[in-house]
Amino acid sequence: MNGRFHWVLGLVVVLTAPCGTASFDQRLIAAVLMAEAQGEGIVGMTAVGEVIANRARNRQMAPKLVVQEAYQFSPLNRAKPHELVARYEKMPLYREALRIANTIIQAPAELPGLTAGADHFEDIRAPIPRWAHGRRPVAVVGGHRFWLLSN
Repeated sequence: MNGRFHWVLGLVVVLTAPCGTASFDQRLIAAVLMAEAQGEGIVGMTAVGEVIANRARNRQMAPKLVVQEAYQFSPLNRAKPHELVARYEKMPLYREALRIANTIIQAPAELPGLTAGADHFEDIRAPIPRWAHGRRPVAVVGGHRFWLLSN
């Protein structure tokens, strides 16, 4: 495999390929990962990436369309895609976010399964959202709860 391995909390996260020249789709997904979970590092960004990949699979949509759906990923509620990319592409973890984004696009089955198939997430510091009432999260990774609502 042409990839890099990262040891993360005893797990090996395989990220498929070096960044090279990234497409805008990959750069946008990486920026969303950074905006949603850069404070959680590679593990948190990978977990959010799994939600993107799970939604893409469940809805039979490209990951780039998943992140651009209205009111689904809050960083894009406040910024245009190119603005979000410009905000994050010079930050230190961005290259790692690009690797995760590449895995989401090219090889989602290689994601480590941190979120038990979750298709939604939210910040644990925020009140439980209305859509999650009466449900239990399927995972907690860093500062996010993960939910499976598509059942």
